Amino acid sequence: MMKMVRPKRCFSGSQAIHGLSRFAQIWLALAQTAGRVVVLYDDLQRLPDSDCIEAAVAERERVLMVVSGAPDFLDGRTGSLRPLPAARAGIVLAPTGNYDGNAVGLKRLPPDAMLNPRPGRGLLAVGGEAVEIQVPFIDGRPAADLPGGPSQWSASG
Repeated sequence: MMKMVRPKRCFSGSQAIHGLSRFAQIWLALAQTAGRVVVLYDDLQRLPDSDCIEAAVAERERVLMVVSGAPDFLDGRTGSLRPLPAARAGIVLAPTGNYDGNAVGLKRLPPDAMLNPRPGRGLLAVGGEAVEIQVPFIDGRPAADLPGGPSQWSASG
C-alpha cells in the first residue's frame, strides 16, 4: 500500500519551520513514513527552488513523484526540474499546441488531439505512444441531480 506525504504542509507559515530547511522538512517527512510513498506537486512552476524535489528524488527507490504544471515549463528541464528524472509516462489534459506532450515523451501530438476539447479530455502517454482518454469528474452530487441523470431518463429508451 502506498502512503501520501503532503509537502505543502512544510511551507505554511515561514520558509523554514523549526530551523529546518525545506529539503530537511521533506526528507524528515519521508523518513517518518514507512513503505512506498506518493509525492504530489501541483503547479510545479510555483516552487521557489528545487529543495523539495531533491529530497523526494533522494528517496527515489520508494517514492513515486507526480508533478503537474504548464507544458512549456515542464518541457524546459531547467531550474527546479533539473533533479527530476525524465518522465516515462504522463497525462496531457486539454492540449492546445502540437508540442504540449514533449515533457511526457510525445514528440508531436496527433492532429486530432486538440479537436473537440472537453474538461478531462486528453492523452495518456507511455513510452512515446499516446492513447486518448477521458478523466471523469466527480463532484459529489447524487446522480439524480446531475444533468442527464436518472430524472431525465425515459422508460422507452
